[in-house]
Amino acid sequence: MVNSQLFKRMVQIGRVVLLINGDFKNRIAVIVEILDCRRVVLDGPKTCVSRHIASCNDFLLTSIMVHSLAHGARTGIVAKRWDAQDITAQWNKTTMAKKLLSRQRRAQLNDFERFQVMLLKKQRRIEVAKTLSVASL
Repeated sequence: MVNSQLFKRMVQIGRVVLLINGDFKNRIAVIVEILDCRRVVLDGPKTCVSRHIASCNDFLLTSIMVHSLAHGARTGIVAKRWDAQDITAQWNKTTMAKKLLSRQRRAQLNDFERFQVMLLKKQRRIEVAKTLSVASL
C-alpha cells in the first residue's frame, strides 16, 4: 500500500500562513497557538502583523514552517526564529508570493500600460501562430 498523505499542509504550530481577509490582508504570519478547530493565534513580527486571534477561514496555509517554535511563543522568540531561518526570503521564492506580486502590479497599471500589455500579447499570439503554421507544413 502506498503511504502518501492526502493533505500536505496541516494547521500546526510554526506554520507560515498568508492572510486573505481582514486588516492584514496579503501579509504573512506564523501560527503560534491553536485555540480550537476553527481559531488560531497568529503573530507576524517582521511583517507588521500584530498578535491576534484569527479564524481558519481568513488565511491560506503555506509550505513554509518556522521550526522549533513552542506553543504560545512570545513575539520576540518568533522574531528571532523568523530571522534565523530567513522566512521572508523563503516566502519571496514561492510561486504564491510571485503570483500575489504580479496581481498587485497588474492592479496598479494605468490605461496606457494596459494598452501596451494588450499589444505585447497580440504580438506574442501572432508569433506563435506563425511558428505553428511553419511547423505544420
